[in-house]
This record gives sequence, C-alpha cells and structure tokens, in this order.
Amino acid sequence: RDVLGSRGLGDVYKRQITFSALLCASMVSCDLDVVPPSDISTETFWKNEKDAWNGLNALYAELPGMDIWDEMYTDNAHSHKPWEGPYELIQQNGVSSESDRGYSFRTIRIVNNFLEKVDGCEMDAALRERMKAEARYFRASDYLDLTTKFGKVPLVTTVMEYDAPNVKRDPVETVQAFILSELAEIAEILPDSYPGGEGYEKGRITRAGALALRARAALYFGNFAEAEASAGKIIQEGHHSL
Repeated sequence: RDVLGSRGLGDVYKRQITFSALLCASMVSCDLDVVPPSDISTETFWKNEKDAWNGLNALYAELPGMDIWDEMYTDNAHSHKPWEGPYELIQQNGVSSESDRGYSFRTIRIVNNFLEKVDGCEMDAALRERMKAEARYFRASDYLDLTTKFGKVPLVTTVMEYDAPNVKRDPVETVQAFILSELAEIAEILPDSYPGGEGYEKGRITRAGALALRARAALYFGNFAEAEASAGKIIQEGHHSL
C-alpha cells in the first residue's frame, strides 16, 4: 500500500475485476456442447481414407506377440510358474470352460465391422479393395487358430448384435474350406511388396504372406497338395529366400 498508494491499489483491483468479467463472458459465449476428441462414433467415423487407415491399423494391433507360450502345451517347453497358464493341466486333459485358451471372436468382429463400414469412406476404390484383403487375412488367421484348437466353430462373416442368439458351430471341413478359399482370393489382391511410407509400410501383409499362411493351414489340415501348391508359388515367384 505504501508503494502503490490507495489509488494505485484500487486500479489493480479494477483490472482484476475487469479481466474476470471478460473471462466469464468468453466462457458463456463458448459452445460447451462439443464432442470430446477422444470419442469416436459411427456417425462421425468411417468418412474418409484416414478413417479407413485407422480402422485397418487397429487390426494390426491385434497381432499376437511372438513367444513360446503354446510350446508349453507340449514337451518342447516347461512352465514352472502356475500363474503363466494352465499348461500342465491341459497336458493332463484337465482343461475346462474356466480356461478358454483363446476362444475369442474379438478380432473377427473387428474385421467384419471394418469390411462393412469401409465402403462408406471416400477413397480410391483399388486401395479400398487392397485394405479389405489385408483385413480378411486377419480373419482367416484367427479362424485357423480357432479351428486348430477347438475344431468346430461358428463361421461368422457379419457384425452380429450384442444380444444376438447363440449360433451353432460349423463343421470343421466348412471352416477349413473357408480359410483356404479366403487366403487364395486375398493372395490375388495383395501386392508383392510395399514401397514404404504411411499406409505402405513394409510390415504389411503381402501376397507371399497370404500364400504362406495358406500353405501352413493346408499342412495343418492334411491337404498336402494345396500346401505344396501355395508354398510353390512363393518359391517360383522369387521375391523371398530362406
């Protein structure tokens, strides 16, 4: 007070009150009914190429890590920590419904949703078709994992409602034929390689990747002729070497 004097201190208070009033007025004039940037809905998504990329990249995030967990079901590896999983229990034929061990249709649902929604994005038609092929690869891969573990599984290619009734499991032969057919079609769409850059990264699924998975699937199914045919194409086309 001694420095500013009574008049100077009053001016400070006035400025503070004026600033507060202006701040309140600006807040009142703002549109507070704004959708948070973190919220994504069907109404605001699936509009353009960027949305398509984001939807497809979500599938790459579903890829499992490379590890030896499945080897613990066999004599090739041993789990000495019970919290790692019921591996010894499964070896002793003691698995129950409490341990689903991968019976999940999460990725398949994401693929089906992508395939249904991406047609609404404004983008190049050829690129959209390639992205669909990438997505179908993940669905085929998931079905290969499901049928090799559980045999008969329901073949779902549409987005089901959350309260939809249970569907019956399809015969193993039906699921196997679907996987081989899908991967054969995918291989004819996907490129041999990618030049790099956003959306064209070298780590994306290629024609050889689809053929390699098809060869593995056919081998698991005991269809050695198809396994040899798919692997043979990779060798003959010469894009890769051991």
